[in-house]
Amino acid sequence: MNIALIGYRATGKTTIGKKLAKRMNMKFLDTDKIIEKKIGKKIKDFFDEHGEKEFREIESTVLKEICLGDEQCISCGGGIVILPENRDLLKKKCVVVLLESTPQAIYMRTKKDSKRPALTSFDKFDEIVNVLEERKDKYESIANVRADTSSISIEKVVQVIIDKLVEGGYI
Repeated sequence: MNIALIGYRATGKTTIGKKLAKRMNMKFLDTDKIIEKKIGKKIKDFFDEHGEKEFREIESTVLKEICLGDEQCISCGGGIVILPENRDLLKKKCVVVLLESTPQAIYMRTKKDSKRPALTSFDKFDEIVNVLEERKDKYESIANVRADTSSISIEKVVQVIIDKLVEGGYI
């Protein structure tokens, strides 16, 4: 069984994923880190040079490679749900955990972060609100489990996820 963590940027996918993987005795993988290793540069730089379409193609290839494995906890890039084939693959090969957070909490976590590419021409807060709205149905359509990371500790979120995985019969 693989567990895939999805959700908007800065909802805690990597941080929570590392702790969840440890608790579940699983290997931790971060799609963004794997992509950066594969392309030899930061995602923001690649995005700026080559655009979103080419980035999404690489992201899909990496996801297909990752999903060949088992017993993995996978932190997925926030936009991995954009392409239907990625949603289909995640739903087929993983128990999908949607990490959610309020736009305000996301804004507070990202307002000083210049490493992430802009996704729209809006200011940062409006971008968060707009992109969350665009992706909401895509995230929700494949989520087996949901957890809100807005205001509880990382350890508590990990426990909530484990409890929901048990309740849902996934583990």
